[in-house]
Amino acid sequence: MDELPLEIVQEIIECSARSNRHQAATLSRVSRAVNDWVRPHLLKSLIYYEDSEEDRNFHPVPSLSWFETNGKYVRNMLWRSGVAKLPPILELCPHLENLALWTYISEANATVLLPILSTLPLRQISVNLQALFSGSDFQNEQGRNSMFRCITHLDIIQRCTEWSQIEGTAQLPCLTHLSILQPSDNVGAVSGALEHCARLRILALLRFSTIQYQRNVRHIAEENAILCHCSDPRVVGLMVEVIGDWDAGAMGGRDMWVIAEEIVAKRLQGWREVVSTVGVPSSSDIK
Repeated sequence: MDELPLEIVQEIIECSARSNRHQAATLSRVSRAVNDWVRPHLLKSLIYYEDSEEDRNFHPVPSLSWFETNGKYVRNMLWRSGVAKLPPILELCPHLENLALWTYISEANATVLLPILSTLPLRQISVNLQALFSGSDFQNEQGRNSMFRCITHLDIIQRCTEWSQIEGTAQLPCLTHLSILQPSDNVGAVSGALEHCARLRILALLRFSTIQYQRNVRHIAEENAILCHCSDPRVVGLMVEVIGDWDAGAMGGRDMWVIAEEIVAKRLQGWREVVSTVGVPSSSDIK
């Protein structure tokens, strides 16, 4: 590699860092120059948990001074730490495009968070809308359109049974992908989204799994739309291992959205699911 031009060496190293976070971490220790090359890729996606034994593989939240230096690189963030720490950190991540806000949000927290979120170029968000808009009305909130002006992918992590709970989504100008949890009585929310969200291409109904499975078979329990009381080809039932799935998507890999798109595309081409007695098609049929 010593004989290669420097720009080629840089491209090889950056390509390796883009494809594998662990590889990027290893490369960052090689030299200061290499660290400068890989840092934007290493810090592009961050996952923060509260410190605990089960979360030992995830980084504790660093200091604000760390974000002052590195926040400009952050594009994706999964947050499961205390939400009180989050507002000043978000202010230091001006290029954040993908936020998973998986933590308790009080009304006081929401009041502080909403103005900050409205300044970010978010394209994808995973959040409990009812909690985030606890002090206001999501259906009529003008700030909603400001905050979600660029959102294309919205993952609503709350129980949605009636369209009235989420009808504000119909006003989001760029929304093409929507996911909600899959109780047995969410027909109203499903039919409302399909009817009123004009640009909707994917409606994913989610069930969660803690099973650690390979990323190339992340669709192990893709369920037939009949189980969702809907024959619309845009409706896809998925079981996901949430952390792994989010991480795969943040790293540019095959996440639930990509899998749902593949399934819908095949349906539109005339493909039919082969459904077992429990409504789970063979994984070989949806690769």
